[in-house]
Amino acid sequence: LVIAPCVLAWAGAARLPPRPMHRHEMGAFALLFVLVLALVFTRVPVDGATRTIAFLAFPFLAWAACRFSERAVTTSVLAAAALAVWCTVNDRGPFAGASLNESLLTLQALTSTAVLIALALGALTRERERALRTLSASHDALDEAVRAQGIALGAREQEFAQAQALAHLGLWSWDARTDRMAWSDELCRIHGIEPGAFAGSFADYLARVDERDRERIRTLLHGAIFESRPWEAMERVVRRDGTPRVLHSFCRVARRRRGEPAHLHGFCVDVTARVRLEQIQAVQHEIGLLLARAPSVED
Repeated sequence: LVIAPCVLAWAGAARLPPRPMHRHEMGAFALLFVLVLALVFTRVPVDGATRTIAFLAFPFLAWAACRFSERAVTTSVLAAAALAVWCTVNDRGPFAGASLNESLLTLQALTSTAVLIALALGALTRERERALRTLSASHDALDEAVRAQGIALGAREQEFAQAQALAHLGLWSWDARTDRMAWSDELCRIHGIEPGAFAGSFADYLARVDERDRERIRTLLHGAIFESRPWEAMERVVRRDGTPRVLHSFCRVARRRRGEPAHLHGFCVDVTARVRLEQIQAVQHEIGLLLARAPSVED
């Protein structure tokens, strides 16, 4: 119990060097421990009642077990046991005064108890430190994984935003329970406002729709809420500067539990350029037909 743990502790790989604060604490521990051992085991015995002072060494063994490495614990135990045996053999300390065999047997009982307490506390402390290191490593690994996922998600969101910008496609969602709409950055750009600047209700959205299309959009909304009908429609919106835009809108309904309002998701594609091109082509086609039907100059 005394020698083998010390040999095994010093034969194994050394742990990391103690931090400066631990060095100061270990120096204070060593000084106080030596003073207590000298006070307990080097004094001349008076009577058997003085044996109880031997328990003064127990708090220091617990201190070493809870705060220092296995080498410090086992070395402290070995030093205390060696000093106690030497003093007892030389008729000093709390266990001297009786026959040598009786004194050493009593000392052995005390030493075994102290060693078992110190080793058990040391083992529990080391196991707790190992668990804490494992938990800390797992926490660091989880943080790194979350950071990597966040970077990947941010990259995907950036790619998705670029794809929306290239396609002139904006996303929106509307919660019927709170009457709040959320717009993507590209949808804000389509409406001519700063990204993230829109925060309003469906009525605020309808205010941006051309007057000729508002009633139709309101009817589509009513059918989506009460009949869960998706819609696909063309609508005209007017920017703050008065510039008209033509949007191709799509809406899907996400039903909740019975009795709860619906949640709408949709997207809008800015087809203004396509509509203008179609109008130009239609006009050119009409002009071509008129020219084909017109009488020739010779006639």
